[in-house]
Amino acid sequence: MSRTWLFVIAAVTGIALVVPAGAAAGSSSGETVASDAIVGGLVPITGDGGPRSIDLYVGFEINSARLTKAARRQLDELGKALTSPRLAKAKFQINGHTDASGAAAYNKALSAKRVRAVKFYLVERFGVDRRRLAAHGWGEERLKDSLDPNNSVNRRVEIVNVSPPAAGPAARSGGATKPDGGMQAIQ
Repeated sequence: MSRTWLFVIAAVTGIALVVPAGAAAGSSSGETVASDAIVGGLVPITGDGGPRSIDLYVGFEINSARLTKAARRQLDELGKALTSPRLAKAKFQINGHTDASGAAAYNKALSAKRVRAVKFYLVERFGVDRRRLAAHGWGEERLKDSLDPNNSVNRRVEIVNVSPPAAGPAARSGGATKPDGGMQAIQ
């Protein structure tokens, strides 16, 4: 019987933010989230909203960067989302995190292998331009729950949308937004 590790993929625009499981669109039970829901969670903000994020669950075999079947199903939905017209030009940072069990150097190397596996899957299976995906393994350096360093919530792959926000309504309409949110003409 193979054991799996549970990882969270969280995507945000502009800043790295990982929300608690189930707090954003997504599934806290490990269900596959459809590509349309992923697009809705990752579409770049227009300057008039807060950060966008979504939690997804990706399993790896224990002490391995080998994706499980369920992980591949979820990454298929993510791949469809990243190649959709609404996200096709966005750039993402893939960050790998582990809990604090085991040696720090081992955890850092394992997280790096896992983010490379996610990136490789998206590039090879969906043709995502590798220049749109940067990857970094943090190991246990950025725990989500520092009070419980061995908690499974710390084992995750985080995806950050690093594309600059799109122009807001003012840029699209030719006007400037006043501090109170109203429009004014640009001379």
